Amino acid sequence: MVPLNTPNTTDFVSFYAAGSLADAGNAQAAYDPVQHLTAEVAATEPGIKHVIFVYPPVFIMLCALLARLPYLTAFAVFEGLTLIPCLLVLRGSPVSGTGLAFIPLLAFPAVAIDIGNGQNALLTAALFGRRDAAGRQAAAHRRIAVRRALLQAAFRIADSPGAAGRRTMARHRRGGGLGAGAGRAVRGDAWLAKLGGVHRCDHRPRHTTYESGQIDFAAFVSSFRRGSPNGGSPGLAYAVQGAVSLAAAALVVVVWRRNLSLPVRAATLASATVVALPLILFYDF
Repeated sequence: MVPLNTPNTTDFVSFYAAGSLADAGNAQAAYDPVQHLTAEVAATEPGIKHVIFVYPPVFIMLCALLARLPYLTAFAVFEGLTLIPCLLVLRGSPVSGTGLAFIPLLAFPAVAIDIGNGQNALLTAALFGRRDAAGRQAAAHRRIAVRRALLQAAFRIADSPGAAGRRTMARHRRGGGLGAGAGRAVRGDAWLAKLGGVHRCDHRPRHTTYESGQIDFAAFVSSFRRGSPNGGSPGLAYAVQGAVSLAAAALVVVVWRRNLSLPVRAATLASATVVALPLILFYDF
């Protein structure tokens, strides 16, 4: 659509590189800008700009599975498999009506922007979905099962640096299946790299990535941008965002205490969440 004078890529390369590192048994390197960029270049071409990876190791589990596929195939699979849950959530919503309800979603510009950027906003949007009243009872049973499974997974993740975790990893390695790299992604060293400050974006502390304008402020759709339009005065940016976030939370409390209809409450909660986040970019719409 436009001429590209330098090597270019999409945000998805960040996910794919993190998954490749996990498959190689080096998941914590996703938070090292040098090693992560090397993996991105290996997946695409030399000369691309580094696309940072800021997600927790749990997300690397999914990336590790995708990285077993060729790059472009993984890109298409990821965006396709995250779009489908969005369509299913819309079909089960109280305002879905007929199958034509899919058309506004597919036509919404943020959908094309998200896919074009290779981002994960479709997955995030699907998680906000809620079945209508007719399906709530069945959904409640499913939620109980999902919560039980997540709880069991949490215990496994928490124990992974210990003996039980090593036995689980050993079983994955012996099997040689897709789970090997994904399992290594949640070991303690990856969490330490994420939480312990190992990650630096171009050798800057993590938080300055968003305060300094390294990510273009034109891409922000939050109040954080309004307080710091050119990378200046982070204190003002946080103050403005904090006030807006509190106002959004207060609105949710008022709407839910009045026990309004589920569509109204759900729409308020989803919209307030978008408003309350300091780091939210245009494709997240």
